[in-house]
Amino acid sequence: MKNIFTWTVFVLLTASSTVLSAPNGIHKGKPKTCASAHKEVWSAYEGFNNLLLDLDKYIYKTNSSYPKAVDRGNGAAAIWCQPIFWDMSMNAYRLAEKTNDSKRKAYYKELCKKIYNGNKAQYCQFNFDDNNENTGWFIYDDIMWWTISLARGYELFGADEYLKNSEESFKRVWYGSKKVGDTGSYDSVNGGMYWQWQPIHHPNPNKPSDGKMACINFPTVVAALTLYNNVPVTRSEAEAKASGFQTKAEYLAKGKEIYEWGVANLLDKNTGRIADSKHGTGSPAWKAHVYNQATFVGASVLLYQATGEKRYLDNAILATNYTVNEMSAEHGVLPFEAGIEQGIYTAIFAQYMAMLIYDCGQTQYLPFLKKTIDTGWSNRDKKRNICGGEYDKKLDSDAVIDSYSASGIPALMLLFPETNGCATICNNAYSTADAKTTFQTAEAWKPETDVRADATMVYGTLDKPNMTFEQRVQSWRNKGYQAQFMTGVAWGDYKDYFLGEWDGVKDHLKEGQRDRNGNEIAHGHLIPYIVPTESFIRYMQETQIKRVIDAGITAIYLEEPEFWMRGGYSDAFKSEWQKYYNFAWRPQHESPENTYLANKLKYHLYYNALDKIFTYAKEYGRSKGLDVKCYVPTHSLINYTSWQIVSPEASLASLDCVDGYIAQVWTGTSREPNFYNGVKKERVFENAFLEYGCMKSMTAPLNRKMYFLTDPIEDRAKDWLDYKINYQATFAAQLMYPMVDTYEVMPWPDRIYQGLYRIAGTDKKERIPRSYSTQMQTMVNTLNDIRTSEKKISGTPGIGVLMANSLMFQRFPDHNGYEDPQFSSFYGQTFPLLKRGIPVEIVHMENTPFKETFDGLQVLVMSYSNMKPMKVEYHNCLADWVKDGGVLVYCGEDIDPYQTVLEWWNTNGNTYKAPSEHLFEIMNLSRNPESGTYNCGKGKVIVMREDPKHFVLKSGNDDLYFQTVSSAFQEKTGKAPLQKNNFAVERGTYTIAAVMDESVSDEPLTLTGLFIDLFDKDLPILTAKQINPGEQSYLYNMNKVSAKVKAKVLCGASRIYDEKVGKRSYSFVAKSPQHTTNVSRILLPKQPQKVFVNGSEQQSDWNELSKTLLLHFENDPAGVSVSIEW
Repeated sequence: MKNIFTWTVFVLLTASSTVLSAPNGIHKGKPKTCASAHKEVWSAYEGFNNLLLDLDKYIYKTNSSYPKAVDRGNGAAAIWCQPIFWDMSMNAYRLAEKTNDSKRKAYYKELCKKIYNGNKAQYCQFNFDDNNENTGWFIYDDIMWWTISLARGYELFGADEYLKNSEESFKRVWYGSKKVGDTGSYDSVNGGMYWQWQPIHHPNPNKPSDGKMACINFPTVVAALTLYNNVPVTRSEAEAKASGFQTKAEYLAKGKEIYEWGVANLLDKNTGRIADSKHGTGSPAWKAHVYNQATFVGASVLLYQATGEKRYLDNAILATNYTVNEMSAEHGVLPFEAGIEQGIYTAIFAQYMAMLIYDCGQTQYLPFLKKTIDTGWSNRDKKRNICGGEYDKKLDSDAVIDSYSASGIPALMLLFPETNGCATICNNAYSTADAKTTFQTAEAWKPETDVRADATMVYGTLDKPNMTFEQRVQSWRNKGYQAQFMTGVAWGDYKDYFLGEWDGVKDHLKEGQRDRNGNEIAHGHLIPYIVPTESFIRYMQETQIKRVIDAGITAIYLEEPEFWMRGGYSDAFKSEWQKYYNFAWRPQHESPENTYLANKLKYHLYYNALDKIFTYAKEYGRSKGLDVKCYVPTHSLINYTSWQIVSPEASLASLDCVDGYIAQVWTGTSREPNFYNGVKKERVFENAFLEYGCMKSMTAPLNRKMYFLTDPIEDRAKDWLDYKINYQATFAAQLMYPMVDTYEVMPWPDRIYQGLYRIAGTDKKERIPRSYSTQMQTMVNTLNDIRTSEKKISGTPGIGVLMANSLMFQRFPDHNGYEDPQFSSFYGQTFPLLKRGIPVEIVHMENTPFKETFDGLQVLVMSYSNMKPMKVEYHNCLADWVKDGGVLVYCGEDIDPYQTVLEWWNTNGNTYKAPSEHLFEIMNLSRNPESGTYNCGKGKVIVMREDPKHFVLKSGNDDLYFQTVSSAFQEKTGKAPLQKNNFAVERGTYTIAAVMDESVSDEPLTLTGLFIDLFDKDLPILTAKQINPGEQSYLYNMNKVSAKVKAKVLCGASRIYDEKVGKRSYSFVAKSPQHTTNVSRILLPKQPQKVFVNGSEQQSDWNELSKTLLLHFENDPAGVSVSIEW
């Protein structure tokens, strides 16, 4: 055992033939989640259990030669190692839960229970006063390892028995046992913890010269802090004294005291080496062991989390660096320490490295762990899928292997799961790439903006007064956030580039975009919109991306690759034109062809820039053992075309270096006025619905990650009521897409929480009203909970409208008198359908080569009045779809001046006057068919010779268009599209609905049931909800709550942590920004008798109909502890 107590006797017997089977069907079929990507993790853990777990007793054997784990010295692994093995089973459960692997989750939950019960039966029913040397307790640290794991078990499963036994064991070690006769491990005179009592029976008091080992001192800190994190905040000193247990504050104090003794006596402060022990006033025994390094790291991390004091984190990093750089130097992997039980040190190290990496963001150790996993797993006995303890050496087939040594690699793999068949640690269920919710900020953490998303996109690498970029990142990590990075790729605070500080070139400002009059197009002072030259790309790689990855960040967002349509006149752009087209620059305002060519080049420049910057990020990340994910936050194609901006949009999804997008849709984009029925006005919900649909469609066939953004305010100065109304509209619109459940919950929280905006109807300004911040935070917190759903939005599916990136090529300037006011050519195709309750789908032309693009599509509308096909293959794909049974509705007169621009349809031997001529011809129509319906294979082509902008610019001019599409759909499917004035969708317990004005009816929509109104700060209980035209609703449907749920915070203005459900109690911790008010609805089995908030009893606001408690309190980012009894 550790440094002194070792087992020396092996009994070589025939290995057990019992096999631990995985759940039935667990490897069958194609999983819905990343569960199958962890195949080797499960193989490693199942191999370990198959060989070394006694399936009759559910305790672990000493080694594979034993058929059974009888007792000490006869096949049972050491009593102090059994809880480490139990930790592994709990980590398996966590991994299955995190990856939505329901079968394994159930399986490992049951295994955890069996292992606990097996050890309880083996070790005196956890009677820590029984000191028999066979199955009892006779060394302090043996008990303390169990204290830790029992507290973890309670933290994970909420079983009161686990907590009781954990506290009993802690008390036993600290104070001693009257029955045994020892006075406890704690030295009240000189500090620190003694390792053992001697003799085991009828012990003498410990002497000052007795050993105080690291293996009892730092586990004591870990145990104390784990209990601190789990005992009720409401426990009074009197209650603690009566039970003999500790209050929360007492556990923290004890942990701090022992930690300080350990730092003073066992830590080499220069190197991070942990001494094995100290006896009396003598010098420490400077023999470093991996498990002592590990528990010191764990103790440091837990104290750092409890106090926020950075010195604890610094100590954890110091000790880890020593372990990695010095102790593991020989082979570059964790070392093997000779001895029987020492093999378990890796499993212990894994547990605390997970805390340091995942909770504190110290990802710099991932390459080392990856190498250890790769090395150990590659040298396994492949027949049994079992690893040895010397990771650099091959384990012989059928060699006897002890459970301690065999545990290391599976323990690491469970906490740092493999993906795609190799140990690429960063791309796992716990990595930054898995953040469900995120937000962007250029500021360090502060209590007023602690919005409690999963991740923070720290904006820009600029060092600020008294704070470096790295310190900004760490300030968020310190509060439990995953640290990501965002910056602009078309603009940013890059003064070192523009002023020549980076490369000595003083005239980079000339690379800014300029309009026809030579005016710089800028985002701010010395922040021009850039022409992305090769020099700028190198700057981004070397000064931004490299620094970010060196800080351990593995999720990078380069936002808004934007080239203004009115730009294109700078010397830098003219130079890029010459290189790209191989002929001299042409002013874009002089002809449609020049405009088209200029915008096509702008499109290419940012496509090329992102490709090169992200490729560099991937390669540099790999060189450091990191799997870097790259995302593009961007406005929708609809908005960029409306706002006259060019961006690569859908084409980026085809790049291997692009992992996904953020759909930057918010009030500011969606309130862009448009025409319908001859009226120009804002239509925020409808526009947002189309924008989110456009972004969703862009990535759908390529399965790229998509985050949806909403903003509780916007960039333009409005009043708080305006912000609230339009936030509800955009928020409801994003939730109408149940296939997306990842969100940027807000941008720039400082401007939301601390900005001053007008009170409606006055000139007065104020910070965000409490009523609005409460409602907003309730809405935001639902985004942490809501999941994808198989349910579809109400309405007739299967009708789509085709879009192409070339929409951005012909929007500005106008030529030959042809105009498209407010992008009416697009809205003319969509609004007549959407306003009649048809959830029109956006189809991206660039995705037509993927067959999945056409899944479920019956009728597709298109026009070349506002876009052009950039590749001939798109026509071939469209024609194939029609010939296979699709119905294509073509709207357009083909009279816009861009029909004849220099493109594939009129070059290289092609002589088509318009691209539609080629499309019609390959569908066996004449080049210029009149209005009418034409057969094409199994499908049809319907031609309408009217530009679609006229459908909305003129009052009542959309009837023929709608009837044409409706009839085509009915003929194809046998059903007419359902006309209505509303949309609704159910997503688990959430119901989202919207009613439109200007529609087929002015009737409200009434929903009946049992609901909580999430758009009302007071969270009222409703049995009916009426939604009027022009309004949206967001409801929590209580009839959808599982009957298995006993107690739960259903919704509220804070994020919930540390939930614990007992037989007659429920407790949790609520966190949310400072200076905000929490309102929560809490489901309970019956009316509560007592409600405590931070230890103070509160009045109960009970609703019997819904069995919910309504609770109000002031929010606190540090956490508000709530305890309820019934």
